[in-house]
Amino acid sequence: MILKLAIINLMRNKKRSFFVIASIIVGITGGLFGISLATGYVNQLVSSVIRYETADVLIHENHFFDYMEPSAYILNSDQLIKNIVSEKGIKAATARIKINGFIRSALTTANVEIIGVDPKKELLVFPINEAIPAGKGNYFADFTRTPIVIGSILADQLGANINSRLVISGQTINGDFFSSAFWVCGIYSIDNKHFEKKSVFIPIDELAILSGLKVDEVHEIAISLEKNYQSSDQIVSELESAYPNLKISSWSEIRPEIEVTKSYINLTQNILITIILFAISLGIINIMLLVVYERKKEFGMLRALGMNKVRIFQMILSEIIILLLLALFISTLINYSVLSFFDQHGVPVWTVEDVNTLGLGTVERIYPVLRWQQFSFVTGLIVVISFLSSIIPTLRILKIRPTEAMKN
Repeated sequence: MILKLAIINLMRNKKRSFFVIASIIVGITGGLFGISLATGYVNQLVSSVIRYETADVLIHENHFFDYMEPSAYILNSDQLIKNIVSEKGIKAATARIKINGFIRSALTTANVEIIGVDPKKELLVFPINEAIPAGKGNYFADFTRTPIVIGSILADQLGANINSRLVISGQTINGDFFSSAFWVCGIYSIDNKHFEKKSVFIPIDELAILSGLKVDEVHEIAISLEKNYQSSDQIVSELESAYPNLKISSWSEIRPEIEVTKSYINLTQNILITIILFAISLGIINIMLLVVYERKKEFGMLRALGMNKVRIFQMILSEIIILLLLALFISTLINYSVLSFFDQHGVPVWTVEDVNTLGLGTVERIYPVLRWQQFSFVTGLIVVISFLSSIIPTLRILKIRPTEAMKN
């Protein structure tokens, strides 16, 4: 009887029921979509940093970051890489030489970080070849002259294209300066425009000769893990114990600004959810108070006919639960449809130059990601808040005296 009465009451005032359901749907849908966008952006940002810039774990000479001098190199890198790759959880490792220098074209000169790489081993850790668009060359493949791979931002700045001649200059381990000509074989493009503007790649054996390093002397060893990036801390701890004389760093230590960005986005998410919950609770309290005012005589008659407070509470509670379930079902369908669409097409965004200046990287499209834990938490929290918000009006209903209500 109580359930039937609840359904009849909801159907009797369709507009009121519609607005309650709509407010909850807007809250759940808006909150989840905002969270999914933020999560998608962070995932893309972290994925881009790991894939093209830092890998999961990096190894350097202990004092490499003090002055970034060419003389701070790792000895016996070949044997070290063999030992590291044999460790559990490590997928691949590659050696790099890194020297700060200059690059010059016929148009202008720019400061760059010159990175010497072994093309075959490099691709096992950094798939930079995937970042080279069609028509923009290749990654050290079928190129007869001394090759160099540069970013598209730097190429525009230098006025360079495929087969353009560029001259790089830098410092040797002895403090002398070198200079050599290279020809562009590929132009890459990634989300982080700061990295794209500053980083150039040349064969490691060429840079070793120019800088005065031996074959197995390098500045950096980059490691790719079998698992996702969240397992990097465990690997770092194990490597630190095995190699105490080397500096072992996770990607988050190399790029702390990414961790700051993640924390900021999480804070923004919490503020967004708080605002949404507050708005929903106010809306429900307001509508339910109107229900009390409009149905005061009805509740008085029910009390006069013998329905006690407990059953009236059960009837109001049934109405609220039905509204919540309907809103939850509809919002789930809407979220599934919206996220499925944008998962395929992405959400177009505008480039934020200030973010690029910080070196965080921007994306042209965000592909929303919603974890089931986030969905469960947000929907559950909104349902609980909606339920709690209805208690105040319900308690007011229970205080109605039948004789006073009948007089209205």
